[in-house]
Amino acid sequence: MDPLLPSSTPSRPVSLELQMPERFDRIQLLLRVLISIAFGMLHRSSASLFGALYFCLPVLAAVLISRRQGVGFLTQDAPWLTSLLEWVVGFYAYMLCVTDRFPLGAQERVVHLHVQTSGTPTVAGALGRLVRSVPHALVLMVLGVLSCLIWVVAALAILFTEHYPVSLHTFQRHLVGWIARLFAFHASLIGTYPPFALADDPQWSAA
Repeated sequence: MDPLLPSSTPSRPVSLELQMPERFDRIQLLLRVLISIAFGMLHRSSASLFGALYFCLPVLAAVLISRRQGVGFLTQDAPWLTSLLEWVVGFYAYMLCVTDRFPLGAQERVVHLHVQTSGTPTVAGALGRLVRSVPHALVLMVLGVLSCLIWVVAALAILFTEHYPVSLHTFQRHLVGWIARLFAFHASLIGTYPPFALADDPQWSAA
């Protein structure tokens, strides 16, 4: 059975469990390429998906908070919003060769996102994250360039050996964890500002 790799401890506001395969399937590598081609034919990319989520998540959160207020948002909307983010994070994990199965139904996913909701969400606070999250977005754009280079190395390694270096896989896994932390904060699910670190900051604890 494939091991579950926690990207952060359960005490953190946001944690991931990633199911890493013992061997990577070459067919899945081909599927990733075909998905990328399909995105390109639609004039879209994973970067444009990130941009759309960056803008839409705070707006969606603001709309939901305006309807239910902060407590109602965290109790009624946070569960399905977390599930949505779990799929998105699982998609990034798949495309970056962190996992080896495309995320489908909740029961079939190999990426599990755990969010300890916190804070007192407000409409103004939700919209304000469009600005507060900019530093994280800029850093992730830079890391994304390096991630693309690592993907090429990983793809070649998988093609020839069905494995790739653990250090490169760890970098990609931590990058996915950073994306998860940013999106959870950006969607007003947590009140704690995420750290600027690939690995979890030991000082980062639930509020």
